[in-house]
Amino acid sequence: MSATRDLTALTQHYVECSNRHDLAAIGPMFAEDAVYRSSSVGTYQGRAAILEMMTTFFESFPDVTWEIADTRPDRNRAVVFDFTMRATKAESGEVIVRNGVELLRFSDSGSITEIDVQVTA
Repeated sequence: MSATRDLTALTQHYVECSNRHDLAAIGPMFAEDAVYRSSSVGTYQGRAAILEMMTTFFESFPDVTWEIADTRPDRNRAVVFDFTMRATKAESGEVIVRNGVELLRFSDSGSITEIDVQVTA
């Protein structure tokens, strides 16, 4: 399997685990010093901080899922994809649909070292 295919498969696996809200599977995917940046939830440094943010996010949006499209390799061991997020806010019942672009960067060993999420609409 080529490096590009490997990274695309890792990206798809990350999104599948996210759609299941499977933090036990997501946690080991991140490098200890990973960085998560999002135009909607802020910046988080380190695996523990990222998982804490995700726990709170999944509690706030218990049915959140992401549909990905147009997955493409990027420079320096990264994959970029367009997404549509659908969720219902637990507190209010408000339905939210967001579109955006996400970049996942990987270490040589396949750990996620960086995520950059830009919500576009």
